[in-house]
Amino acid sequence: MLYVWIVCIICVLVYCWLLVSRKFRILDKPHKYADIRWRKPIPTLQWVFLYIIFVIILAVFFPDILTWQIGISLLLWWLPLVVAGMLDDVFFEKISLPARSRFLLQICVWLWVTIYADLGFSQFAVLWFVVEFWYWWGVLLSTLRFVWCINAVNRFDGINGQASGVSSVWYATILFLIWTVVQQTYIHMTPEHTLLMDNVQIVSFILFVLSSAYAIVEWKPSGLVRDPWTFFYGFSLAYLSLIWWAKVWTMLVVLSLVIFDAIWVCLHRIFVLKKAPRKWDYTHLHHRLQWLGRTKKEVNVFLWLWSLVMMILMLLQWDNKVAKIVIFVMMALIFFGVNSYIFWYKKAKCWLWMQIRPVESDKPKK
Repeated sequence: MLYVWIVCIICVLVYCWLLVSRKFRILDKPHKYADIRWRKPIPTLQWVFLYIIFVIILAVFFPDILTWQIGISLLLWWLPLVVAGMLDDVFFEKISLPARSRFLLQICVWLWVTIYADLGFSQFAVLWFVVEFWYWWGVLLSTLRFVWCINAVNRFDGINGQASGVSSVWYATILFLIWTVVQQTYIHMTPEHTLLMDNVQIVSFILFVLSSAYAIVEWKPSGLVRDPWTFFYGFSLAYLSLIWWAKVWTMLVVLSLVIFDAIWVCLHRIFVLKKAPRKWDYTHLHHRLQWLGRTKKEVNVFLWLWSLVMMILMLLQWDNKVAKIVIFVMMALIFFGVNSYIFWYKKAKCWLWMQIRPVESDKPKK
């Protein structure tokens, strides 16, 4: 019953924040963007309210998590990045931090969180092979995982509600993985690990409800979350999976679209476009699908269903690591094989910067 109340309260608060945004004209400026200039302004900066709701739910129902060392770093890590994000998102015409400065700030924050919450890799196991890491190598690898995951999810958010929608599936994966696999398989966990599992489940549930609610809000769209919370999606997924020695291959398969897309875009930029992989463009998966004639809603549904199917498929494997690795490799072969055939062999065009055009079916009907 408690969780039903949490869902109801979150839905009410999300709706109230939308009303507050409209009342005080906290709206975006679509006329400044080529592909959305035809729609009316809608409430923006919803990530501010989303963060407030997150803290309210924890403070009212689970206050112990707010004083928990891991919970503190989860709530505070991104505040410096929020300031940098606001400068770019709200005051981009007057104030804009250089990309290298923002990236350096991200690395410093993630390095601090890795050390503070003791999230460094101690070992990595692939089938029967176990690789042990020196402490600082483990810290570096964990930091690189944060860097990759956050930026991959952020770059994957090219359509309203896309990051929120697929992130809800990822949070549900962590939630059900602990409930149906970990707690049933590892029955001799210490009280400390049991408490950790419970707290991770609670945080994952709250984030699942919040991301689901804002996926609905952004679907029409009725409001926008913006980059700072998209960063949090990527961070929290890497963070929550690291602190409870998660099933790595399960998370890799469920996150496969983001992983494969990030690798594909880097390869495409280096070998085809002949430029640095960090220089962004419109060649991500959702851009390629749009160029092939798919609408934003069709792309959203496809990506959400892919992640949902991968989640169910992984949960059905229980603790069979070999099966999960095989599925991951098969998905990689299908993804890169199809993309290579369509865009490299058949020379289909990607949705590049100089080719921006709003899809006709995405425009409002007259």
